[in-house]
Amino acid sequence: MNKPLFICFTGIDGSGKSTNAKKLVKWLNKNNIPAQYIYNTFDPLLLKPAIIIKKLLTRNINDPSNYSEYSKSKRNLLKNPFFSLFYSKTLILEYKIKTFIKITSQLKNKKQLVCDRYFYDLIVTLALDLDLSDSGINHLINSLTKKMPIPNLNFLIVIPPESAYKRKSDIPSINFLNERQQLYLKISKKCNMVLLDGTKTKTEISNQIQKSVKKYLEN
Repeated sequence: MNKPLFICFTGIDGSGKSTNAKKLVKWLNKNNIPAQYIYNTFDPLLLKPAIIIKKLLTRNINDPSNYSEYSKSKRNLLKNPFFSLFYSKTLILEYKIKTFIKITSQLKNKKQLVCDRYFYDLIVTLALDLDLSDSGINHLINSLTKKMPIPNLNFLIVIPPESAYKRKSDIPSINFLNERQQLYLKISKKCNMVLLDGTKTKTEISNQIQKSVKKYLEN
């Protein structure tokens, strides 16, 4: 293998991304294929002031029982052309720089890299915050795929939002998950993601992941 494999796990919160990514790393290492796990969170620094202002303006409705109102208020705030442009351009630029450095530096270790979350999550966030059209989402996908390392395999775990909501206590609303699930599915068609049925048993999901990886390695 000349280049290390780059594998990503994507999906809504509570879908099982971290669990399955870590299990894959163990399986690869067990089969003498050096691999490492990376939790690719992104905490923007340049946008801290803007995010604080946004939270202050929407603080009265920023709780789980009022998620719909909070979401609507946030989108109304971002309808301001100047703020919207500043928010999106700055977020994308900082993400590209930080994540590109993080991912490429890890890939240089010659180990297979299993990434928990990637720029698809950023696309979903921006699509919702800015109420992007399909063409706007496609433009964002094209922009990021031109500049960022592209995964050899990209798994999207699909699970009923109701099930994911029960797994985690920090999710604001089922609507929060519903919105994102629909966008992940839309993005998956453009980005050739392998869909995993999150309702199957842990063993069945692991077997499907391993089968996909084996098939890729054989080809």
